[in-house]
Amino acid sequence: SDGQDYARFQCLIIKPNGYLSIMWDVVTILVLCYDLVVIPLHAYELPQMAFWHVMELFVTATWTVDVLVAFIRGYEVQGSVELHPQRIIHHYLKTWFLFDISIV
Repeated sequence: SDGQDYARFQCLIIKPNGYLSIMWDVVTILVLCYDLVVIPLHAYELPQMAFWHVMELFVTATWTVDVLVAFIRGYEVQGSVELHPQRIIHHYLKTWFLFDISIV
């Protein structure tokens, strides 16, 4: 039943204003800043260095994990926090999912 699923998966849900969520936001903001600088540089011939390859893998992994995190991260609605797993998934699929997946 819905109540059993809620209880079973509740331990996986990330509170949107919790420490883990805030730290993840910091990581994604830093990766976004990196993207904002590096993506325009792709118009030029960058030297072939291991650094660029490692960073490309890291950035891709970060955005992929971000999609997965969005499925288990609560959200705020009208002043209250929604932590119900099924509602979180439904909300994400209706809002940012298509945009996120098109970029990853």
